Parts: sequence; structure tokens; C-alpha cells
Amino acid sequence: MPKITKELLKKGADGYISSRFMSVMSNASDVTVRVSEIVVRPQVRQEFREDKHFQQLLESVRRQGVLQPILLAELDGQYVLIAGERRLRAAKTLGFDTIPARILRNLSESDIVEIQLIENIIRQDLNFLDEALGYFRYFTSKAGNSTENDVINAFVTYGRAPERLSPELADTVSAILKISGKSGRTLQRLLTLLRLPQKVKDALREKTISLTVGYALASNVEHPAFDAVFERALHSKLTKQEAAELFSDTPHTPEHNRLCTKLREALRAVESNVDDLSDAEKKDLRKELKTVLKVLEYR
Repeated sequence: MPKITKELLKKGADGYISSRFMSVMSNASDVTVRVSEIVVRPQVRQEFREDKHFQQLLESVRRQGVLQPILLAELDGQYVLIAGERRLRAAKTLGFDTIPARILRNLSESDIVEIQLIENIIRQDLNFLDEALGYFRYFTSKAGNSTENDVINAFVTYGRAPERLSPELADTVSAILKISGKSGRTLQRLLTLLRLPQKVKDALREKTISLTVGYALASNVEHPAFDAVFERALHSKLTKQEAAELFSDTPHTPEHNRLCTKLREALRAVESNVDDLSDAEKKDLRKELKTVLKVLEYR
């Protein structure tokens, strides 16, 4: 799988997809499909606005029709939309009965998610939340049901000791790194945004809070001051540093302090009573416990 680079960006989404799925594209069929027969699943890009760009597309389609075929997958006897949501919406808005389409066959569910993700990344058509959701969907299409923390932990493990992941998970993380062109650490931070409550996600989409403050909130979703800091961020231009200071100035709950105490005791027990572990296992376990303690103390 090629990494998304400046050269691939110049080729555009169609060029990248053609090279990535050469055999599939070579057997594609260009046909005309009834609009009513197309199944539209949730797309990688969750946010859709009928902005000036859509109005321009609408006017173009009104005058010239849909010039570039949309991409469909033939899946379980249905035509499933892969790419071209705006063109399809324009056709529906204008009352078109049919639309030109390119039908791709023999695609898996993960192939469909990958093509959607690639197309939106190359077109630079995703906000940060939708990009994170796209990577999450791609991961789950390969690995099955997973939580946001499962995905984040997979990236953490891949960065520290990839051999501790199953080959399938390691390949999935590697594929996402190549698709995104981002570092593992950057993707970990991006994926933390999925932990946020919906009201905070909405504020990020509407840009009433900054992305950096969003990251600070995502690192403190269980903190007792979370709602207060979020409200403060809504009504004043907080920086990430100011948000972090507000969290650090707020005392933790008794339950949080109890967990930290128990974890410190567990760490001491590991360090003093690990005769049954190898040196490598001792080192790994000590490192993991210290990491968890650091996270708890920060929150």
C-alpha cells in the first residue's frame, strides 16, 4: 500500500484509487444507475453542509448534468455508494432519475472504507473528527468490534513493541499509518477526540472551541472539572495551556486518589516481588505500570 505523499496528492483521488485497486478498477463497469437504487451508508465525512461550493456544484449539474461518474460497490445485490456523495445529493435535489456510475466488484467492507477514507483525505475534505472516525472505522472493519481505547492502545503498543500485537492488528495499524501519512503519535492524539461527549464534538465541528483545547479536554474526560472547563472554553478563548492549568488546579476525587494509591502499591509489589518473571518481563511490566500511574496522576 503506497503512502500518501505530495506526489500522490497531485495525482488526485481517482489516480490513487486506480493504482491501489488496479485489478478492481480494470474490471469496473461504467453504467447509468437509477438514483433510487443506490444505498447510502454513513460516510467517512459526517458533516455535510449545503454551502456555496455545493450550490456551485448544483448549478453545474443543472446546466451540464453529472460529468464524473460516482463510485459504487456491488455488494450483496445492492449498489452501495463509495464516493460521490455531493454529486448524488445534487442529482437528487434536481430530481434526476438516473446518474452515471462506475461499478466496482469484489470489494470487501474494509476496501470500501479505505477508498472512502483515501478519497476524502486526498481531497482534503475532512475535519479532524471525521478523519479520526474514518481511521476508527477502517480499524474496526479489519479487527472487528473495538472501542476507541482499543484502537488507541493498539497504536501505543505498535509504537513501543509491535511484536506484542497480533499480525492482523499490526498490519492494520501499519496500513492506517501509510494511508494517513501521519506519525503514530499524531494519530493517537487524533483518535482521543473520539472519547469526547457529543456536545464537545459539536463545538469542535462548529469551531467554537479550538482543536488544541479539544485535545486537552480529550485527555481529561473523566476529570471532575471537565464540564466547568468546557463551559469556560465556550465563553472565552482558552489556550491549551490555560485549559491544562485549569485541570491541574482542580483537586481529584477521592476515588481517583484511591486508585493512584493502589497503583503505587502495586508498582512497589512488582518491584520487590518479581522472582517468577524474566528480566525482560519485569522491565515491560514496570514500564506499563509507571505509564498508567503517570496518566492517572495527570488526570
